[in-house]
Amino acid sequence: SMWFALLVLSLLAASIHVRVRPTGSKAASAGLVLVYLLAGYCGFAQIIRAFAILLKGAPLMAHVQFTPGDPAVMWLAFFSLGCGAIGALSIWKRGDFLLAPVVVWAIFWTGTTFAHLRMDEWHGITNSWVGVAWAFATHGLVAVLLVAFYSLSRRAPVVSGQASAA
Repeated sequence: SMWFALLVLSLLAASIHVRVRPTGSKAASAGLVLVYLLAGYCGFAQIIRAFAILLKGAPLMAHVQFTPGDPAVMWLAFFSLGCGAIGALSIWKRGDFLLAPVVVWAIFWTGTTFAHLRMDEWHGITNSWVGVAWAFATHGLVAVLLVAFYSLSRRAPVVSGQASAA
């Protein structure tokens, strides 16, 4: 799938970036990977998808069961555009700002995973382990990665010789 390829590409680009220009700490490296996921998978790709939906509409949305002329197609496009913008802004905005796109996109990708599984059931298709794994790999995994890399990026560096407060 194009989405899984984009996920792999985002992670590969981030790992190359970290190797070529080391960040100096594990937290900073995790933050850089997070930015690649937010900007690549959740940002610019979603902005492009939004414009494609606005220009082409229903033919692109058949896989999510929108009918031709359904205003939800436009709603989804503007949702993707807005949330894609906050993902893309993560390139320039860091620190506490990153919590916003992580929360939005982690919830969205978790919901999308369940929606894809429910859509199969709705069509009378029994969810196989392969189908569940694929829905997770292309959607739910992104939610897990976003939360994990955000958490890792927020870890305070340990200063040697400093006593921790009890």
